[in-house]
Amino acid sequence: MARTLVSRRLEMDCLKGHYDDDNWSSVIEFIVAIQEDPQDVLAFLVQKCSMNALKTSYPAMARRTKLLWLIYKCLCAGAAITKAFRSEVLRQLFDAQIEMNRIYRTGGVAPVAVLQKDGVRHPLFVSNRRDTLMQALQPYRMLGNEMILSPFRPYAEYVLGRVAEVDRLEIEEQFKSALKLCLVIPLASVEPSEVERHVQMIIQATPTNHPLQKVLAESMEALNVHYLPSATRIRS
Repeated sequence: MARTLVSRRLEMDCLKGHYDDDNWSSVIEFIVAIQEDPQDVLAFLVQKCSMNALKTSYPAMARRTKLLWLIYKCLCAGAAITKAFRSEVLRQLFDAQIEMNRIYRTGGVAPVAVLQKDGVRHPLFVSNRRDTLMQALQPYRMLGNEMILSPFRPYAEYVLGRVAEVDRLEIEEQFKSALKLCLVIPLASVEPSEVERHVQMIIQATPTNHPLQKVLAESMEALNVHYLPSATRIRS
């Protein structure tokens, strides 16, 4: 179907009608992969996934997070775009996650990414749980798992180049730590040593009796056993 749509130049019509339909995600991904210049398609998706105007609407954030997941998959599929435009897309992926953290925080929630053998999970520090919370977390977990299972080095390098910006946010330290973990933990399969460095810094900055220490220890164990080069050599 994707080839037919591209050959007839109907891909944008398809996109506008089905961009938020899960059943069309693979078709859109394939359209981007086979197009000579998929910039218009990706630019449309980037526009639709903006989180800037959202306040505390978890269902709306869930829909936009699914688009972030689709955009990431399109990049991994080898979208033929310029480096300049790729940087714009990477910026949106990063900035959207900063905004997601703001929305969660405003709603009284702090998700924390915890590394596992083949993905991530997101335990919560919650002061106000709403019924729609899990609806928003499911696509967030999809995104993190996609980054683990389909690593994209340019994205990892971009995140590592900007993660220090979190320290300049005017939020509590525990929220900064949670946000940093959500950004860097999904990079473990491509930059495990950098992930280890960031996790160790958070461990050192976190009080020993803080509940965050337990999930930090879990991530460190997964890094050492499954991701770090030394663990890889042992397994081989």
